[in-house]
Amino acid sequence: MPSTLPQDILIGARGWNHSAWQGPFYPDDLPEDWRLSYYDNEFSTVLVPEDEWLNSNKEDIEQWFNDTNDEFVFFFETGLKLLDSQAGQEKLALLDNMKNQAGGLLITGINENPSAALLNLSDKLSFTLPINIDFHDSQLDINTQQGILKALNADPCCHIPPSTETSPLEFNRLNFGIIDSNQALTHKQLKNFLDHFVSQINIKCQATLFLTGQTPDINNLRDIKVIKELIIG
Repeated sequence: MPSTLPQDILIGARGWNHSAWQGPFYPDDLPEDWRLSYYDNEFSTVLVPEDEWLNSNKEDIEQWFNDTNDEFVFFFETGLKLLDSQAGQEKLALLDNMKNQAGGLLITGINENPSAALLNLSDKLSFTLPINIDFHDSQLDINTQQGILKALNADPCCHIPPSTETSPLEFNRLNFGIIDSNQALTHKQLKNFLDHFVSQINIKCQATLFLTGQTPDINNLRDIKVIKELIIG
Protein backbone atom coordinates (compact mmCIF):
# COMPACT_ATOMS: atom_id res chain seq x y z
CA MET A 1 0.00 0.00 0.00
CA PRO A 2 1.46 3.39 -0.93
CA SER A 3 2.21 5.81 1.91
CA THR A 4 0.14 8.46 0.14
CA LEU A 5 -3.41 7.55 -0.85
CA PRO A 6 -5.44 9.03 -3.69
CA GLN A 7 -7.84 11.79 -2.76
CA ASP A 8 -10.73 9.83 -4.21
CA ILE A 9 -11.74 7.00 -6.51
CA LEU A 10 -14.85 7.38 -8.65
CA ILE A 11 -17.02 4.25 -8.28
CA GLY A 12 -19.61 3.14 -10.82
CA ALA A 13 -21.02 0.36 -12.97
CA ARG A 14 -21.06 -0.53 -16.63
CA GLY A 15 -24.47 0.82 -17.56
CA TRP A 16 -27.27 2.02 -15.33
CA ASN A 17 -30.38 0.80 -17.14
CA HIS A 18 -30.46 -2.73 -15.70
CA SER A 19 -33.95 -4.18 -15.33
CA ALA A 20 -32.68 -6.55 -12.61
CA TRP A 21 -31.95 -3.50 -10.45
CA GLN A 22 -35.66 -2.65 -10.33
CA GLY A 23 -36.61 -3.57 -6.79
CA PRO A 24 -33.16 -4.23 -5.27
CA PHE A 25 -32.05 -0.68 -6.17
CA TYR A 26 -34.60 1.26 -8.19
CA PRO A 27 -38.05 1.61 -6.59
CA ASP A 28 -40.64 -0.58 -8.31
CA ASP A 29 -42.65 2.46 -9.37
CA LEU A 30 -39.67 4.45 -10.70
CA PRO A 31 -40.09 5.29 -14.41
CA GLU A 32 -37.29 3.91 -16.60
CA ASP A 33 -36.24 7.36 -17.81
CA TRP A 34 -35.64 8.43 -14.19
CA ARG A 35 -33.13 5.68 -13.50
CA LEU A 36 -30.03 7.69 -14.40
CA SER A 37 -30.96 10.53 -12.04
CA TYR A 38 -31.62 8.02 -9.28
CA TYR A 39 -28.29 6.26 -9.94
CA ASP A 40 -26.54 9.65 -9.83
CA ASN A 41 -27.75 10.16 -6.25
CA GLU A 42 -25.52 7.31 -5.06
CA PHE A 43 -22.71 6.87 -7.58
CA SER A 44 -20.29 9.29 -9.22
CA THR A 45 -19.62 7.75 -12.64
CA VAL A 46 -20.87 5.27 -15.24
CA LEU A 47 -19.31 3.34 -18.11
CA VAL A 48 -21.70 3.62 -21.07
CA PRO A 49 -21.69 0.51 -23.32
CA GLU A 50 -20.96 1.17 -26.98
CA ASP A 51 -24.42 0.12 -28.22
CA GLU A 52 -26.08 2.43 -25.70
CA TRP A 53 -24.44 5.67 -26.79
CA LEU A 54 -23.94 4.79 -30.46
CA ASN A 55 -27.68 4.13 -30.88
CA SER A 56 -28.66 7.28 -28.99
CA ASN A 57 -29.18 10.57 -30.76
CA LYS A 58 -27.75 13.94 -29.77
CA GLU A 59 -30.83 14.88 -27.77
CA ASP A 60 -30.70 11.62 -25.79
CA ILE A 61 -27.05 12.10 -24.88
CA GLU A 62 -27.59 15.73 -23.95
CA GLN A 63 -30.44 14.58 -21.70
CA TRP A 64 -28.08 12.20 -19.88
CA PHE A 65 -25.88 15.15 -19.00
CA ASN A 66 -28.90 17.21 -17.96
CA ASP A 67 -30.17 14.36 -15.75
CA THR A 68 -26.98 14.26 -13.69
CA ASN A 69 -25.14 16.74 -11.52
CA ASP A 70 -22.14 18.67 -12.84
CA GLU A 71 -19.63 16.45 -10.99
CA PHE A 72 -20.97 13.19 -12.44
CA VAL A 73 -18.58 11.64 -14.99
CA PHE A 74 -19.42 9.56 -18.07
CA PHE A 75 -16.95 7.16 -19.68
CA PHE A 76 -17.77 5.67 -23.09
CA GLU A 77 -16.88 2.18 -24.22
CA THR A 78 -15.84 1.76 -27.85
CA GLY A 79 -14.22 -0.75 -30.19
CA LEU A 80 -11.60 -0.22 -32.86
CA LYS A 81 -14.10 -0.55 -35.71
CA LEU A 82 -16.23 2.29 -34.39
CA LEU A 83 -13.23 4.51 -33.74
CA ASP A 84 -12.15 4.11 -37.35
CA SER A 85 -15.59 4.87 -38.82
CA GLN A 86 -17.11 8.16 -39.95
CA ALA A 87 -20.17 7.60 -37.75
CA GLY A 88 -17.97 6.95 -34.76
CA GLN A 89 -15.87 10.05 -35.37
CA GLU A 90 -18.98 12.22 -35.65
CA LYS A 91 -20.47 10.84 -32.43
CA LEU A 92 -17.17 11.20 -30.59
CA ALA A 93 -16.95 14.82 -31.72
CA LEU A 94 -20.34 15.33 -30.07
CA LEU A 95 -19.07 13.81 -26.84
CA ASP A 96 -15.96 15.93 -27.05
CA ASN A 97 -18.12 19.07 -26.95
CA MET A 98 -19.61 17.81 -23.69
CA LYS A 99 -16.28 16.99 -22.09
CA ASN A 100 -16.98 18.79 -18.82
CA GLN A 101 -18.75 15.57 -17.81
CA ALA A 102 -17.21 13.21 -20.38
CA GLY A 103 -14.31 11.55 -18.59
CA GLY A 104 -12.99 9.71 -21.62
CA LEU A 105 -13.08 6.56 -23.71
CA LEU A 106 -12.36 2.91 -23.01
CA ILE A 107 -11.14 1.02 -26.09
CA THR A 108 -12.06 -2.65 -25.75
CA GLY A 109 -11.96 -5.88 -27.74
CA ILE A 110 -8.25 -5.95 -28.53
CA ASN A 111 -7.83 -9.71 -28.82
CA GLU A 112 -5.47 -10.01 -31.80
CA ASN A 113 -2.54 -7.91 -33.00
CA PRO A 114 -4.18 -4.60 -33.95
CA SER A 115 -1.12 -2.46 -33.37
CA ALA A 116 -0.97 -1.12 -36.94
CA ALA A 117 -4.67 -0.20 -36.90
CA LEU A 118 -4.33 1.50 -33.54
CA LEU A 119 -1.20 3.39 -34.50
CA ASN A 120 -2.79 4.58 -37.75
CA LEU A 121 -5.69 5.97 -35.74
CA SER A 122 -3.42 8.50 -34.08
CA ASP A 123 -3.50 10.62 -37.25
CA LYS A 124 -7.29 10.38 -37.58
CA LEU A 125 -8.56 11.15 -34.11
CA SER A 126 -10.13 14.60 -34.06
CA PHE A 127 -11.31 14.62 -30.44
CA THR A 128 -9.45 15.42 -27.24
CA LEU A 129 -11.18 13.02 -24.84
CA PRO A 130 -8.75 11.01 -22.69
CA ILE A 131 -8.26 7.43 -23.88
CA ASN A 132 -7.95 4.28 -21.80
CA ILE A 133 -7.13 0.97 -23.50
CA ASP A 134 -8.25 -2.43 -22.27
CA PHE A 135 -5.64 -5.07 -23.14
CA HIS A 136 -7.52 -7.75 -21.17
CA ASP A 137 -6.83 -11.22 -22.64
CA SER A 138 -4.75 -9.60 -25.38
CA GLN A 139 -1.84 -11.55 -26.85
CA LEU A 140 0.21 -8.38 -27.28
CA ASP A 141 3.47 -8.23 -25.38
CA ILE A 142 4.27 -5.43 -22.97
CA ASN A 143 6.49 -3.53 -25.41
CA THR A 144 3.75 -3.49 -28.06
CA GLN A 145 1.18 -2.36 -25.50
CA GLN A 146 3.46 0.43 -24.35
CA GLY A 147 4.01 1.55 -27.95
CA ILE A 148 0.28 1.77 -28.57
CA LEU A 149 -0.32 3.70 -25.35
CA LYS A 150 2.44 6.15 -26.24
CA ALA A 151 1.21 6.66 -29.82
CA LEU A 152 -2.33 7.45 -28.67
CA ASN A 153 -1.28 9.23 -25.47
CA ALA A 154 -3.50 6.71 -23.69
CA ASP A 155 -3.53 5.06 -20.30
CA PRO A 156 -4.05 1.34 -19.58
CA CYS A 157 -7.12 -0.23 -18.05
CA CYS A 158 -6.53 -2.79 -15.32
CA HIS A 159 -8.74 -5.82 -14.76
CA ILE A 160 -8.79 -6.91 -11.14
CA PRO A 161 -7.47 -9.42 -10.46
CA PRO A 162 -5.12 -9.27 -13.48
CA SER A 163 -5.52 -12.26 -15.78
CA THR A 164 -2.00 -12.45 -17.21
CA GLU A 165 1.56 -11.84 -16.16
CA THR A 166 1.83 -9.06 -18.75
CA SER A 167 -0.60 -6.84 -16.92
CA PRO A 168 -0.93 -3.09 -17.59
CA LEU A 169 -0.14 -2.67 -13.89
CA GLU A 170 3.49 -2.49 -14.96
CA PHE A 171 3.01 0.81 -16.80
CA ASN A 172 2.86 3.00 -13.68
CA ARG A 173 0.18 5.14 -15.34
CA LEU A 174 -2.77 3.29 -13.92
CA ASN A 175 -5.92 5.21 -13.04
CA PHE A 176 -8.69 3.08 -14.58
CA GLY A 177 -9.81 -0.27 -13.17
CA ILE A 178 -12.47 -2.90 -13.81
CA ILE A 179 -13.79 -5.61 -11.52
CA ASP A 180 -15.55 -7.97 -13.92
CA SER A 181 -17.92 -10.43 -12.30
CA ASN A 182 -21.16 -12.18 -13.18
CA GLN A 183 -21.63 -13.40 -9.62
CA ALA A 184 -21.81 -11.81 -6.21
CA LEU A 185 -18.42 -11.32 -4.56
CA THR A 186 -17.66 -11.52 -0.85
CA HIS A 187 -16.63 -8.51 1.22
CA LYS A 188 -13.17 -10.05 1.59
CA GLN A 189 -12.77 -10.41 -2.19
CA LEU A 190 -13.88 -6.84 -2.78
CA LYS A 191 -11.55 -5.53 -0.07
CA ASN A 192 -8.62 -7.45 -1.59
CA PHE A 193 -9.45 -6.18 -5.09
CA LEU A 194 -9.72 -2.58 -3.93
CA ASP A 195 -6.51 -2.81 -1.89
CA HIS A 196 -4.76 -4.15 -4.99
CA PHE A 197 -6.06 -1.30 -7.15
CA VAL A 198 -5.15 1.39 -4.63
CA SER A 199 -1.64 -0.03 -4.28
CA GLN A 200 -1.04 0.32 -8.03
CA ILE A 201 -2.73 3.52 -9.16
CA ASN A 202 -1.01 6.78 -9.96
CA ILE A 203 -2.04 8.98 -7.04
CA LYS A 204 -1.53 12.11 -9.14
CA CYS A 205 -4.44 11.13 -11.43
CA GLN A 206 -8.17 10.88 -10.86
CA ALA A 207 -8.80 7.16 -10.38
CA THR A 208 -11.96 5.39 -11.55
CA LEU A 209 -13.17 1.86 -10.79
CA PHE A 210 -16.07 0.11 -12.51
CA LEU A 211 -17.98 -3.05 -11.65
CA THR A 212 -18.96 -4.80 -14.88
CA GLY A 213 -20.53 -8.10 -15.91
CA GLN A 214 -23.79 -9.00 -17.63
CA THR A 215 -25.68 -7.37 -14.75
CA PRO A 216 -23.37 -5.79 -12.17
CA ASP A 217 -24.36 -6.81 -8.65
CA ILE A 218 -25.82 -3.67 -7.08
CA ASN A 219 -25.00 -4.81 -3.55
CA ASN A 220 -21.37 -5.38 -4.55
CA LEU A 221 -21.29 -1.93 -6.10
CA ARG A 222 -22.52 -0.39 -2.88
CA ASP A 223 -20.02 -2.47 -0.91
CA ILE A 224 -17.14 -1.23 -3.10
CA LYS A 225 -18.18 2.35 -2.39
CA VAL A 226 -18.25 1.72 1.38
CA ILE A 227 -14.89 -0.11 1.36
CA LYS A 228 -13.34 2.70 -0.69
CA GLU A 229 -14.51 5.24 1.91
CA LEU A 230 -13.02 3.12 4.71
CA ILE A 231 -9.67 2.86 2.91
CA ILE A 232 -9.16 6.43 1.76
CA GLY A 233 -11.86 8.34 3.62
